[in-house]
Amino acid sequence: MSRMREGQSAIEFVVMMALALCVGAVFLFAALESLTRSAQRERTAALNDVGYAIQDEVVLAASVQDGYSRTLTVPLLAGRFAYSIASDADAVTLSSGDVTITYPIPHVAGSFAKGANVLRKRGTIAVTQP
Repeated sequence: MSRMREGQSAIEFVVMMALALCVGAVFLFAALESLTRSAQRERTAALNDVGYAIQDEVVLAASVQDGYSRTLTVPLLAGRFAYSIASDADAVTLSSGDVTITYPIPHVAGSFAKGANVLRKRGTIAVTQP
């Protein structure tokens, strides 16, 4: 009779451990999803900080008279995230991880790069790197 009780106790122990492992795995998966969403929001906010700053500077340059000149420093990192920047005449695109955001800008000759960028307005808006 005692062997049967030991066997039943062992089976109960294994079932309880399996249940605990399943609950732990679900908890870890939920925590990972939450962390991923939080990092994605932080990445998007950091890219928006850089993108809107560039967009604001170009809109300002478009609204002032000829002779405007200003040095705009585009940061090497967006917050704590590495990113890439690509620009054409009418938009600036920032990419980091899975996030890619395009910011429309007034027509600009030249392209933006990380580091110092000089915006000048003499009839048209031009961006150069010093």
